[in-house]
Amino acid sequence: MQNRCVAILLMGGSGERFDSPIPKQFALLDEKPLFLHAAEVLSAAIDEVIYVVREEDKALVRKTLAAHDLLRPDTAFVFGGATRQESVKNAVLSLKERDPDTIVVIHDASRPWVLMEDVEKTVKAASEKGAAILAIPTADSICVSEDGKEANRYLDRKTIYRVQTPQAFRLGLLLDAEKKAKKDYTDEGSLVLDAMGIAPAIVEGRPENRKITTKADLLGE
Repeated sequence: MQNRCVAILLMGGSGERFDSPIPKQFALLDEKPLFLHAAEVLSAAIDEVIYVVREEDKALVRKTLAAHDLLRPDTAFVFGGATRQESVKNAVLSLKERDPDTIVVIHDASRPWVLMEDVEKTVKAASEKGAAILAIPTADSICVSEDGKEANRYLDRKTIYRVQTPQAFRLGLLLDAEKKAKKDYTDEGSLVLDAMGIAPAIVEGRPENRKITTKADLLGE
């Protein structure tokens, strides 16, 4: 990896849909807190990791990282915002004095099955184009409904991709995009495309790199 890289691990949500007394990121998967799976991969692949956490969770996250030899001198913690985009913005702004060519890798802690190769391929594409997202083609037919009751039109599934994380961008591009953001975005690929007119490169993902939203997802149901 030629450019210096910084990873942002998003784990600031409360996990309301997870229906649990503890936040989703602390639920156990293979006897380890969910967030730790992604943290281990990012720590092995990236120079530096920023953890976006709820203020009340910082001490527990720090203690867990230390217990697994993942707490480095440069490990940073940023408090999350009300939305995903606000959380990412808080982390990105903490890097505003860095080299604008720094590659920023953004990953959701709720995707624990990320692999080193997913990170490396995404970073390589972002180093070349400035923006890259992990995505897989959809095998399902996709329709658009205006009222949620009728299928008003179908989209060509050959052109439809399911977006995953990690996603990677040059820091300068992300900072400019945040300044021009027109609304709240569900991911940084859509932010960069809408605010800057730059189409991210698509990096082939894996179906196994799925997102855990509910307890059933955690159990593979």
